[in-house]
Amino acid sequence: MWLRRSLKISIVAVGIVGLPAQATVLIFDTGETNCFTFVADCLDYGDRVSAAMDSNGFFYEEGSGFTPNVVADYLPSRGSFSLYDFTYAIAPGLGHQEFNVPGEVVLTADSGGYIVILNGFEVSASVSVPNPETTIRVLDGSDAVLFQDVFTAEPSGIYVYDFGFFPLSSDVIRIEVNNFGDLALSNVDFEQFILPVPAAAWLFGSAIGLLGWLRRKGT
Repeated sequence: MWLRRSLKISIVAVGIVGLPAQATVLIFDTGETNCFTFVADCLDYGDRVSAAMDSNGFFYEEGSGFTPNVVADYLPSRGSFSLYDFTYAIAPGLGHQEFNVPGEVVLTADSGGYIVILNGFEVSASVSVPNPETTIRVLDGSDAVLFQDVFTAEPSGIYVYDFGFFPLSSDVIRIEVNNFGDLALSNVDFEQFILPVPAAAWLFGSAIGLLGWLRRKGT
């Protein structure tokens, strides 16, 4: 298992070296607390971002915002997401008006070699009660778990997930939170990259060759 993870990280790292960063940070500043419930345009928040403010007047982190080949989708298990403000959570973010509502934010890259690079995100807890067995997961489009954290979220706690030099990458990135009723997701920091076809073919061939050598060595 460790070997496969190391191999996957190495392939991604080689593929993206030298390419320009194209970052977007979803701060969930739409100017409307019940945005996702009553305003249809809010469902487009994070789609194909090319500026710090989009055509709907929705804001991203100042100075960032260039992921024109990535679409964001918001999938609560029931109802609609809401936006928390400082009156409920210690920091603004994406939440839900009901308790015990799992959900996920899905970042999907265009076909043709594009991938999503997830640099990190933040989760803030409500100001009232602890939330035991809080579960945060990041999955890819095939349900493979790329990251998982299970913990007790304390009142007014802010939990920062910074993947640093080892960002998570896939053509589909799913950030899953098990209880949006007590937790708010914010500062989702991601980029897009495209792997050139010749490089992709070379990397794929190298990976297959290495796996074949390891199998032969183990026999």
